[in-house]
Amino acid sequence: MSATAWIELIVSGLITGGIYALVALGLNLQYGLMRILNIAHGEFLMLGAYLTWMVQTSFGISPLLMIPVSFVVLMGLGLVIHWLCFRRLTATSPNIDIFEARGLMVAFGLMFLIQNLVSSIWGGELRGYDYMADPVVMGGAQFAGNKLLVFVMALIFSLGLMVLLRKTLLGKGVRALMQSQVGAQLVGINTRTLHPLMFGIGLGLSGLAGCLLSMAYTISPAMGEPYTVTALIVITLGGFGSMGGALAGGLLLGVIEAFGMHFTNPSLKALLSYVVFIGVLLLRPKGLFSKMNTNANLWRDVLVLFGLTGWALALPSYGNEFVVSMALTCLMYVALSTSWGFFCGSSRYLSLATSAFFGLGAYTTAMNLDTLPWASAIALGSGIAAAVAVVMGLAVLHLRGTYFAVLTFGMAELIRHAISYYEKSVHGTVGRVLTTVPEMSTIYHTVLLLAVITVALSIFLRRTRFGLALLGIGGDEQRAQTLGVNTRWVKVAGFAFTAAVAGGVGAAMAVRWTYIDPHTAFNPFIGFQTVLIALIGGAMTLWGPLIAAIVFSILAETLRLQAPQIYMMTLGLLLILSVLYLPGGLASMRWQTFKDWYLDMRQWYKDTRYILSGDKARDKQRAKERRIVGL
Repeated sequence: MSATAWIELIVSGLITGGIYALVALGLNLQYGLMRILNIAHGEFLMLGAYLTWMVQTSFGISPLLMIPVSFVVLMGLGLVIHWLCFRRLTATSPNIDIFEARGLMVAFGLMFLIQNLVSSIWGGELRGYDYMADPVVMGGAQFAGNKLLVFVMALIFSLGLMVLLRKTLLGKGVRALMQSQVGAQLVGINTRTLHPLMFGIGLGLSGLAGCLLSMAYTISPAMGEPYTVTALIVITLGGFGSMGGALAGGLLLGVIEAFGMHFTNPSLKALLSYVVFIGVLLLRPKGLFSKMNTNANLWRDVLVLFGLTGWALALPSYGNEFVVSMALTCLMYVALSTSWGFFCGSSRYLSLATSAFFGLGAYTTAMNLDTLPWASAIALGSGIAAAVAVVMGLAVLHLRGTYFAVLTFGMAELIRHAISYYEKSVHGTVGRVLTTVPEMSTIYHTVLLLAVITVALSIFLRRTRFGLALLGIGGDEQRAQTLGVNTRWVKVAGFAFTAAVAGGVGAAMAVRWTYIDPHTAFNPFIGFQTVLIALIGGAMTLWGPLIAAIVFSILAETLRLQAPQIYMMTLGLLLILSVLYLPGGLASMRWQTFKDWYLDMRQWYKDTRYILSGDKARDKQRAKERRIVGL
């Protein structure tokens, strides 16, 4: 590439990133100050774009003159919405977590309301107008004049907001509120005035961004959602509540997308953004420009799940059949290992019955798919597996350790042989041919939905009394009983949750085989690999099983058919190494882990050299001689 091409690539990325930064600043201001994650932020941007388009095409007024108008109109709308919705939420929510959850639901409602209102008024077709579209030559590179103007204006307004927050008394009050709501109130800052004002300014910035975007891009009622997602990615890069981080994150994301689309495939833009999003959330959840805090929090988990879901939804559009098949296997083990880790990791009850519940779900689909709708067959398979788990749990959950593990494995084999006997004696055959099979996309999205629901429930349940009760059982079951926990029913409910997920996944995955028999449906390897994935990833963690499921699904699809022995050896070796050197699983790995390994290896080397050199034997001999002389 020539120097001119490099300049054009970088500048185009910065232009896009400047727009991203301006879109993210308003959302970051609202969340950082008031803990309102305004998912409808992009819809207000769309309102600003439509307002500018309508005035420009109807009256011929310059879009530049509409910049302050869009800001004022959307700011006024923000004040009204805060007064109608969020002021009441502030008064009625007992704590900040409930306020955030309710605020998110209100934002979703606003998103649906505004998007469909605009669509009903102006229709869903693309609209736009020509404004300063002539190219501008800079250093031999050409850029659209309207996009350069949008970038310059976005940069000016972004820097202006940062100066306002840093240099003025109003800005100091806002930053104080971001650091501590209670502390700011104690020193006399009026939150009842600042909250609606900053919410209005946040929506004003979104309207301003929409006005600028309408100068260079076509607009539609659906344009808001992608910009909301982009704003979340930018805020994640820069750190929640950090205005400078939002500006830097927007510019960085724009450059990353420009380079990624140039050197790979332009259609991979969405996947690339989600890769950056997920990577930052996992490695630097507080943002690239903030100090690392290893304490997990609810929003980090929700956003990681959101990013992974978006990536998985986009994958079938770009991947071939092999990639989709590998992703389907990955999603299956994500759901199985996450649910297994939630119960078994928390309670320390080692269940080997996953294959039984998976097989029950698979056979439910095989027997009823001709007469039941797809969703009903999945629900029935999940329900049957959960019901069997309740009966099994009441019978065996008084046991622990090896006894429970062996008994669950025995009961899984009992169920498999019972199904085989039923098939032979009643139907006169060992298996079934599946004649009604949904399309691959239906199977993929069903398993994706099950995986997302499983991880979401795990995120939520770990923070409830139920999740804490399971942890208490795992720590000391007798003490948990003393503290009033009904350990029997808590264990049964956790066991049933694991079974329901396995049954639902089995019911969905059954149609991958055109012929199903007990050996295929109740394959013990499915249960064993679920346990291995959860243990190697970290059974007591949320994301450990998920990370390990992705790794082992890739290994399974690439090695198991071509080199099954190597694959099984790899599984066994990783399990041994994990138990010996990483008992907390892959999710517990930190920089200190590698440092400790290095120190252990160094000490082992010193000890080995001490023995092989003969120094240890000589020191023993000297010590023996000294004892003899002393006598």
